[in-house]
Amino acid sequence: MTPTRWRRAALIALALLLPTPQVLLGFIAASIESDANASVSISVAFDALLRDSVSAGVMTPVEQYAVWENGRIYTYTRVHIDNAVAGELGTGAEAWVVNAGGTLDKVTQWVDGEAILAIGTPSLLFIRPDPKFPGLYMVTSRGQGQYTVAVNQKTQTQTLAIGGGQGMVLPPPPAANQANKTTPVLARDAIHGHPLDETIRTVAAAWGRLHAK
Repeated sequence: MTPTRWRRAALIALALLLPTPQVLLGFIAASIESDANASVSISVAFDALLRDSVSAGVMTPVEQYAVWENGRIYTYTRVHIDNAVAGELGTGAEAWVVNAGGTLDKVTQWVDGEAILAIGTPSLLFIRPDPKFPGLYMVTSRGQGQYTVAVNQKTQTQTLAIGGGQGMVLPPPPAANQANKTTPVLARDAIHGHPLDETIRTVAAAWGRLHAK
């Protein structure tokens, strides 16, 4: 097992054994900020986001750890699945999600384009397995796989908004659209600003079509 994998395994084991986190992600004003390489992402299509995910649902972060790995900070977040929409994880299950960036040892690293998971804040998340370490998950398409749940004050209904970590997102290149002869529906257009209940139905219906065996 490589040192990075050993640290990940030790971190998860520690999280399961200790009732109180020993390393807590805290974005504090006095921290020394280190900005990781900024990135520009291409807008992901709605179908591609669902196809590349193994689970989708409303998930709330309940615990976080940060750790140094190869000179960078990574944050591990335990999420509770409040409402499973589709995929392998059911309502009431929990999963560990890893993303680049976070705060540790008074150092903050912001990674443009990464999902930002905050304790107690529910999001509609699309997740996929971490290819480097079985048992962990990643947010599909990074920040484009997270939509925070908010309450519309006028209608008192839950709506979805683009997560704060999407960063700069460009439209797909025209060549891709010409090759397919159709313009794909982008995930952000299909989800952002839409009611949560409506989006759950849309995702569940499309999931069956895209994951049919």
